[in-house]
Amino acid sequence: MVTVALQGYLSTGELQQLIARQYAMDKDQSPDDQYMHAMRKPGQSAEEASNKMWDFVATMVGGSNATLGPNGSFTSISLDWLGDAIHTVEDYTSPMHKVTITGSLLYGEGDPIQFRLSGTGRARTRRATIGQTLAKRFG
Repeated sequence: MVTVALQGYLSTGELQQLIARQYAMDKDQSPDDQYMHAMRKPGQSAEEASNKMWDFVATMVGGSNATLGPNGSFTSISLDWLGDAIHTVEDYTSPMHKVTITGSLLYGEGDPIQFRLSGTGRARTRRATIGQTLAKRFG
């Protein structure tokens, strides 16, 4: 999804680094880190997990901004921070998170998004949803 959403805005190498962060984030499925995947651990309230999730995204976006190069360009570190934030927002907007194995969903069925599952309409709608989600939280 990162490639579809950010192609033309970032270099091939920058996109590859963001994609690598998606895999790195998915390796951590520990119960205490479920909020990083828009899920909650057993016994945790949806409100607490949601707060932890958005605090994490804000911290990652802030870290990315703080580690930009002197001319405002991405550094390797700023891309890692951004990739982690993107991963969490992607999970938040993912219909795959309607069913979980290791945790419980933050939100009920049908939330947080609905989109068409065909062709480029899917990617376009998903990209818009991720952008809208970030804008609502940080814009």
